[in-house]
Amino acid sequence: MEPIADVLTQTEKKLQEAQRMHLISERTTEELVKDVQTYKAKLANLITVKEVRSDLLSELNDNVVELDEQLAELRDLSGAMINDLEKSHRLCDRYRIVVDQKPKHTAQLEAQLEDIQDETTRQVTRFRDRCEILKKSIIKQLSEMEKALLHALIERDEV
Repeated sequence: MEPIADVLTQTEKKLQEAQRMHLISERTTEELVKDVQTYKAKLANLITVKEVRSDLLSELNDNVVELDEQLAELRDLSGAMINDLEKSHRLCDRYRIVVDQKPKHTAQLEAQLEDIQDETTRQVTRFRDRCEILKKSIIKQLSEMEKALLHALIERDEV
């Protein structure tokens, strides 16, 4: 009878151990299910972030195209203003010749020449000021876009 009792005791111990292992495996399974759900939520969040960043990148690319177009327009405007300035200088040179050839009108023509030169200088100054302001604005926008793009790329690489 004693061997049966020993077998029964050993069987009970094995049953208890199996039950304990079953509980452990259930807890582990629950933890794994929670982990999987957490990772699914994180993945969904990362996908959303990626889409937002993709939209931002597209918007930044559109801004770059727009800024390139503005820069081209400004270059054209700059070229036209330089041509105007050269014409003004040529006109000034012609006035100087006329002044030298006609002493009677010298005072009058010199006054006109000074007015033209002053206006030309003011125009050049205004143009340079506008160009400098625009240049700073474009550089600032490009810097911000580069930072945003770099940030988006870093975050994308982290994903």
